[in-house]
Amino acid sequence: ELVAFSSCSLDSLPPVLPTVSMAGALTAGAAVTLGLTEGIPVATGGGDDIETLGAGALQPGDIQEHLGTTGSIYVATDRPVFDPKGRIETYPDVVAGRWLAGGSTSAAGLAQRWMLELLGQSEAWVEMDEIFARMAAGRPSDVIFLPYLAGERAPLWKIERTGALLGLRTDHETQDILQATVEGVLFSLRGVLEVLEELGVAPSASFVHTAGPFGAGPELGSVRADIYGRRVVRYGVSESSTSFAAMILAACTISGESPYEMAGRLLSLRWSVDPRPDRRAEYEHAYARFAKATGLLADFDSMQPIQTERTT
Repeated sequence: ELVAFSSCSLDSLPPVLPTVSMAGALTAGAAVTLGLTEGIPVATGGGDDIETLGAGALQPGDIQEHLGTTGSIYVATDRPVFDPKGRIETYPDVVAGRWLAGGSTSAAGLAQRWMLELLGQSEAWVEMDEIFARMAAGRPSDVIFLPYLAGERAPLWKIERTGALLGLRTDHETQDILQATVEGVLFSLRGVLEVLEELGVAPSASFVHTAGPFGAGPELGSVRADIYGRRVVRYGVSESSTSFAAMILAACTISGESPYEMAGRLLSLRWSVDPRPDRRAEYEHAYARFAKATGLLADFDSMQPIQTERTT
């Protein structure tokens, strides 16, 4: 039906092949364009969620978090996971018989960049590591940020959901609002993690393997550990876990080795942080406020927006 809808023919499409299989050889024209050698093997890969492989989420029960423009948190499983309440999604992992269950929030780094620009602090984007360090050394913000700037995906699935800043006072500063923005994103992912825990597929002993460019250092990792109540680890040999995973899939297509075994052999630990008991308790309170605010503003979704004319 999709082929007919797009006015294509099946003859014009390549065959569907599993990941880690040989798709063919590089053609002469493609070799010239890419500056490579004609005839080298071409392997089938996967979508950008092969990042889980490059970040070290290799065993069923391993949890993977991505923080980039959007944010995601998934658990690797050896079976499909179906939530009767429809809060999460499940799809195949890179190798047959393995699955990823979890979900995403639509605005992670996007929310932070938007807030910086809104506050006239766009040049501070390069100084976010300093802000993360201040967050790790301080306490949760008493400002609440709901990060639903582009609707919300898991676990709410409401395209009409909008963002909000709550609890503002005249003594709040830019730092308070920026910190609340980051925490709101992480609280949203915490909501997905809670669903996975409820469904029994995220063991309490599992670490959170993190990847992505946003808050890639241990400073924000420490805050995430406090919010998730789990150790947060970062594995890798490069900044891009996705690119590293693509290399592993290509190599395993030729060698026949398991991608999980190769990744486990090549990956090294870059940093690891554990939740701090005192901050963990404080973030439990802060998350409860976030969850309550999300529920209280649910009725706002159904209200008609005020119609205004925007000027440019």
